[in-house]
Amino acid sequence: MIFFANEIEQLHKQGKKVVISLGGADAHINLYENQKDEFVTEILRLVDRFGFDGVDIDLEQTAIDAADNQKVIPEALIEVKKILAEKNIDFIISMAPEFPYLKVNKTGASYIKYLEKLEGYYDYINPQFYNQAGDGINIQEEDRKDLGLNIYWLPQNNNKLKSEFLYLIAKYIVEGKDNFYQINADKLLWGLPSN
Repeated sequence: MIFFANEIEQLHKQGKKVVISLGGADAHINLYENQKDEFVTEILRLVDRFGFDGVDIDLEQTAIDAADNQKVIPEALIEVKKILAEKNIDFIISMAPEFPYLKVNKTGASYIKYLEKLEGYYDYINPQFYNQAGDGINIQEEDRKDLGLNIYWLPQNNNKLKSEFLYLIAKYIVEGKDNFYQINADKLLWGLPSN
């Protein structure tokens, strides 16, 4: 564990931030209301011991609305952020939802509850684009004209139109179009896959 803490310290010396991921593809997290204080204490312990700069909510599938997660996780993270702010420690709250979870009327829209409850507290939203197969966006009429596209649906796995997809999904999320939950441009990040 000392080695791990030293690695984080080295990253901090390079001016980098390190957040701990809460979840992942196969992580099933069940938090109940009576566990909130314990969860807050554990996050604070990890921040103190290892120097983590924040938490990234990376819930997928059934973990999104399991147990009391939608209530406990936002409330706990807000509490941690406030406690650390009193000590002049900046605590990052980020989220990495699969991009279809950002649609208000879509299966998986239960992720929207995290965005709503953490509005004003979250720092970054980094949508995932690498495991949604043919899911995509409905191209608005003005964008079909502007980009010279003759299609109405653009899946994220269309490699020939990847730049158009990234441009349009950013635009639609920032403007709240195509039923996407609206996120400010300064909170929206695109991550690069590691391989």
